[in-house]
Amino acid sequence: MRWLLVLVAAAAWGQTVVRQGEVIRVRTPGPAAEARMDGRTIRLFAQPEGGRLGLMPVKALTPPGSYPLELLGSDGKALSSETVTVRDAHYRTQNVVLEKSTAELKPSPGEMDTVEVFLKAVSETRYWQEPLALPVPDA
Repeated sequence: MRWLLVLVAAAAWGQTVVRQGEVIRVRTPGPAAEARMDGRTIRLFAQPEGGRLGLMPVKALTPPGSYPLELLGSDGKALSSETVTVRDAHYRTQNVVLEKSTAELKPSPGEMDTVEVFLKAVSETRYWQEPLALPVPDA
């Protein structure tokens, strides 16, 4: 399976159109500390040239439609909101047949709670730098 990371420039803060599975480059000249869309919150990091920047992933299974992308202050209150339109990426599907013993596996007690906490964690540290590169050449 190939993964494709596409940065969508939002140079002029306005309506942004992305496909499922893409990443929105959220840049703001203002004091916003975070951005939130579809239940996911990301940190916006101060930039040397001024302003703030963060990367908002759009899940591959996000239903096509319009979603509010909110810029949040350090107090968590919405400073502004813009509409992001998610388009169908038309990913190919594949049927996979699992053995019954594999299909019946269940998470251990508390495992899904741990996963949920991990997925909602927002790091105070920026672990990426630009320019980003595709994980596989010519992907």
